[in-house]
Amino acid sequence: MGWKLGGEPGTNSSKIAILPGGTRNKDGFFNSAGRSAYLWSSTPINEWDARDRGFEYNSTQIVRDYSDRGIGFSCRCVKD
Repeated sequence: MGWKLGGEPGTNSSKIAILPGGTRNKDGFFNSAGRSAYLWSSTPINEWDARDRGFEYNSTQIVRDYSDRGIGFSCRCVKD
């Protein structure tokens, strides 16, 4: 699966190779596969929320937000 932007694969010019896995809502339904990638950070806000970062197929901006931990986002493991 790749990013859906005019049928062309991304260039990975950022060198972070994130795949657009979309999200899963609290009801178990999946959304935006191929169009977005949202990743949890390791920073909790409180017992219900945590920081996240989002990438959208039609934007060069990184979404910086926090969300309910019951939502399904991707995790990215980084080797030290």
